[in-house]
Amino acid sequence: VRIFFTVPDWILTQLLEKGQFEGYKGDIIGLGEVSPYFFSSDQDFIEACQRAKKLNLNIEGHLGPNFKERRLDQAAYFGVSSCHESITQEEALQKLSRGMTVIVREGSAAKNLVEILGGIKEKVKDTRKFVLGTDDLEVMDIFHRGEIDHCLRLAVDAGIHPLEALQMATINSAQHFGLEDRLGSVTPGRYADLVLLEDLEEFKVAMVISAGEVVYADHEIKYDPVPIQVPDFCLNSFKLNRKLSAEDFKFRVEGSARKAQVRVIEAVDGQITSFYRNEFLDIKHGEIKIDLERDILKIAVVERYQGEGRCSKGFVRSFGLKRGAIATSVAHDEHNIIVVGANDQ
Repeated sequence: VRIFFTVPDWILTQLLEKGQFEGYKGDIIGLGEVSPYFFSSDQDFIEACQRAKKLNLNIEGHLGPNFKERRLDQAAYFGVSSCHESITQEEALQKLSRGMTVIVREGSAAKNLVEILGGIKEKVKDTRKFVLGTDDLEVMDIFHRGEIDHCLRLAVDAGIHPLEALQMATINSAQHFGLEDRLGSVTPGRYADLVLLEDLEEFKVAMVISAGEVVYADHEIKYDPVPIQVPDFCLNSFKLNRKLSAEDFKFRVEGSARKAQVRVIEAVDGQITSFYRNEFLDIKHGEIKIDLERDILKIAVVERYQGEGRCSKGFVRSFGLKRGAIATSVAHDEHNIIVVGANDQ
């Protein structure tokens, strides 16, 4: 696997200050996830973009649904060259009209490909500024349905010609990231990294060639996988020096009120966007209670790095749990423990 990186500005700054950037030159191809939201001031944002431009790095955007019209103009002015956050076709076209590459996302949580590419050929004749991407994809989803091959199938089902879909997965990406002299086409001087397909409908892989060597053919891996050595810092990364109890997850209130107005996070299935609603919940014995009939559950974030077991909590809807709880530490960007449950135990 050939891997290239986009990095946050603070990592880029550290590499430059320590004189280490040259060692990564060629591997780092852009400033990643750039949004004014992520900077403490507009000046920090401007300086980050200027740094990237001086190093001939792409500026890869993270421009959510709130970026419209003038805010998109601002991002384009400072050199943001792409965005993978489009949810609707209208958002994608807004970015496209400002010269940005639209990275069409189809991941585990955010599924936007069909919405963006469905009927797009009626509005856009040239699809060279469209790229297929996944953003976040769970290992088991890759195992069961595939990765970019899954995106290719969806794109064709959405009305994209198979050859155009393949361009979105290959040469369009290479050109956007300035890698077309190395990748993206079967031409002299490029890396001999090739994927041969059985057909242009299911996009089943017949053979994979990496750096000129056949690594997959006849439904078999043709090389000996290298054992993975997991670094120590990746292990035992959960630091909780105290045992959490049900009391940590209760909402205690004082007074004689029988109802409390609360904000409830409304999760959207198949998307990473959410919104909130104001709802009234019962107060019993000085505690705000959840409401299973209305699918209003508890959600909590438990800090996992300092060992103090600090816990923040709220209310959420759309999970459908009637008992028990679910928890995960895959939670951008801090990856603390997030738990949603139907009771405090």
